Amino acid sequence: MQESPRALVLPRQNLGPEPWSEERSSSWPLLAVCLALAALLVGLVWIIRRRRQSHQAAPLPRPVVSLDTPDAQLLSLAVQARETLAARFGPSLRARTTEEISNDAVVKEALGEDHFASLIRLLSTADRWKFAFPPENGQTEALLEELPRWSAWQSTLPSQLPARR
Repeated sequence: MQESPRALVLPRQNLGPEPWSEERSSSWPLLAVCLALAALLVGLVWIIRRRRQSHQAAPLPRPVVSLDTPDAQLLSLAVQARETLAARFGPSLRARTTEEISNDAVVKEALGEDHFASLIRLLSTADRWKFAFPPENGQTEALLEELPRWSAWQSTLPSQLPARR
């Protein structure tokens, strides 16, 4: 018995890992991110514009020319006085009650005794007129006498801060 020669099998070369097959990635994710960022930017610009517009000073109200009833004239004068004060002392004054304004030493000092007393009288009369039923308040005649004085006083109310030294 004769043995057959064994065949030698040469080792194969190790070519290393096979290269990854690269698929072309789609541009949809990149496009979606760009659109989301653009929408965010537009939203921020819109919010900033709204805030700037809301912080701009409102023009002073027009003086009362002619209103139908004395109580409407009184209430309009009170609103104008509050707006003038708000333009001078800041918008937080709009939210104050008449009593809070009457206890404010800064407003009293800035307006002077005469203007301050007339202001508080106008605001408290307007408050009583607003919150009392018209038939029960019984002050229509007194109001008709006071309206011309308050109208004249309203036009002399200083709306700007005095110059600082």
